[in-house]
Amino acid sequence: MLYVGIDLETLHDKKGIEEINCRVMREEKGKEIYTYEDWVEYMKEKKDTKFVFPDLSFHKVVCVGVMAYDDNSKIVYNKYFYGNNEDDIIKEFWKFFKSIYNSFSYPKIITYNGKKFDLPLLVIKGMGLDNIDECKEGLMVYLDNSDKWENNKPNYTNPYSKYNIDLINEFGVRMSLEKICWMMGVDVKTEGKWWMVEEHINNNEWDKVIKYCLEDAGVTLLLGLILDIIRGNLYINENIKSFSNYILLNINTHLNSIKLS
Repeated sequence: MLYVGIDLETLHDKKGIEEINCRVMREEKGKEIYTYEDWVEYMKEKKDTKFVFPDLSFHKVVCVGVMAYDDNSKIVYNKYFYGNNEDDIIKEFWKFFKSIYNSFSYPKIITYNGKKFDLPLLVIKGMGLDNIDECKEGLMVYLDNSDKWENNKPNYTNPYSKYNIDLINEFGVRMSLEKICWMMGVDVKTEGKWWMVEEHINNNEWDKVIKYCLEDAGVTLLLGLILDIIRGNLYINENIKSFSNYILLNINTHLNSIKLS
């Protein structure tokens, strides 16, 4: 079994917000809101928050991070896709997903809020590509619902799929991944904050964006592995703490190896 932790980093789609959200605010609510900046200030005041997180429609993917653990070889892998060209990121991710689907006989996806954000965003963006044929096969295997009860293969879009684990659903609570790690004594989450991503990109610090994204993917992977161990779906020859330390060591090794020219 290949366990695959996935995380995204996104930026606000400022043009989309101006074209749709700002127009709706003016036409339906009579608000004098014309620019992205106007909208941000309005939402901050309305929700009494320092940071604004728009709905799924208004996000541009700038990085996809993957940390994976092969239960057979006991090896931890990493893969990432990043840059300003969102279409290329989406295309390359789905091509990658198809390749691991073929190579590892049905990987198990692990995300944190992935069923409501990361995965729908990747699917919708992929379906909207002009060159969709280049990643169609990856989308096909993810969206394949022909085996309703997963007797022979995954049905990733089934809310109860055993191959698609969203930790927010499993834990039954909605809080930050950092807080979950703190509660469980998992010593990670050191690579930055989500609201710093745009600043890093503006400073051409893509290595920081990638590390932050991969760390989240790695933590998500680890928590999913622990969950499967406790449920009896994953068997290890050591105690959970030792296994966790092994995974964390591999995650940190991968993070330290990220050096962009």
